[in-house]
Amino acid sequence: MTNGATEGSPDFVSVTLERHQAWMLEEANGACADFSKMQLSGKDFSNVQLSQAVMTGGDFSDTVFSSANLEKADLFSANLTNVDFRNANLTKAILRGANLKNANLNHAILVEADMRGGLMMDRIGNTSVGLEVTDITSCLMDYVNATQARMSGVNLSGSSMVGADLQGATLSRSDLTDVDLSFANLRGANLSDARLCGTLMNGTDLQDAVLVNAQTENLVVRDANLSGADLTGIDEKVFRETLDPYRIPFDQIPDKIRTEIEAHEAWINGNGKGGHRGDLENQFMRYFDLSGRNLSGIRMCGARLTGAKLAGANLSLADLADADLMGADMTNAVLAGTNLSDANLSHALMTGIEIEPVEIYNKDGRAIGRFQKTVLRGATLTGADLVGVDLSCCDQ
Repeated sequence: MTNGATEGSPDFVSVTLERHQAWMLEEANGACADFSKMQLSGKDFSNVQLSQAVMTGGDFSDTVFSSANLEKADLFSANLTNVDFRNANLTKAILRGANLKNANLNHAILVEADMRGGLMMDRIGNTSVGLEVTDITSCLMDYVNATQARMSGVNLSGSSMVGADLQGATLSRSDLTDVDLSFANLRGANLSDARLCGTLMNGTDLQDAVLVNAQTENLVVRDANLSGADLTGIDEKVFRETLDPYRIPFDQIPDKIRTEIEAHEAWINGNGKGGHRGDLENQFMRYFDLSGRNLSGIRMCGARLTGAKLAGANLSLADLADADLMGADMTNAVLAGTNLSDANLSHALMTGIEIEPVEIYNKDGRAIGRFQKTVLRGATLTGADLVGVDLSCCDQ
């Protein structure tokens, strides 16, 4: 207890955090935060300083740790199900034996984190809490930085790790069944004896990775970098075959999104007299085949379009601000006047795109003497194929 506050109460938590901050500053009244085995489910620890905090065996399910600093924190055997770790710093954190099922770790930092299995024993040797196999199933881990992380033997099945940086990570004997590792960096990673059944590796960098004796049933590999990779004991044909990029046909995408696009096209084709302007803000649209669709003026800001096919699509005056288009095929797409500010276009195919400023018309169809440039301010173009494309006319 602290100052008479009940353990786990708001006052206790607040005082503990204040004293931890003082401890970090080496002040006399400071003390390292200790939330071991406490019930703190559903709390909000966003943006909080918890570096080196002791949180072993605690119940933090449904808790928000977004943008929190948990560097070197001890979360051994903690219950972290459904936790929000977006943009959190977990560098060198101890997550052994933790349950992270359904957690959101998008853009989190897990550099050198220890996520191996682990059990906590009581004084007479009986198992108290923890998991022999750390549960990281069905998690969102897109763009996580887990370089040199220790993840051997963990269960990551069903998680999304698009664009994750796993360079030098240890993933031997881990279960990566149905994990999306598209465009991930696995350079020098150890995946020996890993389960890669149904794993998706579009554009994955496996240079110098070790995949000895990995299980590869239904593994999907396309355009991967396999330079120096050790494929001993597995069927190399799985990796060497050239396959067409994975796409979800338009007639198989979710009804809600398909009908919204069809209503938008009716609105465009009827000059506003039928349908309505499409709004797909923040929608999950990975690998959708939208080639040749008329999406002029549609709202797709924040949409997740990783690996989508937009070849030949009309996206003039569309709002794609902050959209994730990593690895998307935008060949010959019309991007005149499109808002792509802060969009992720890394590794996108953009040859033949049209990006000239587009003339603006009023409701009566008359030109008003203004032109809208394609906006690329803050956009990420790393590795994008822009051969023959002149971006000088864009707003950058």
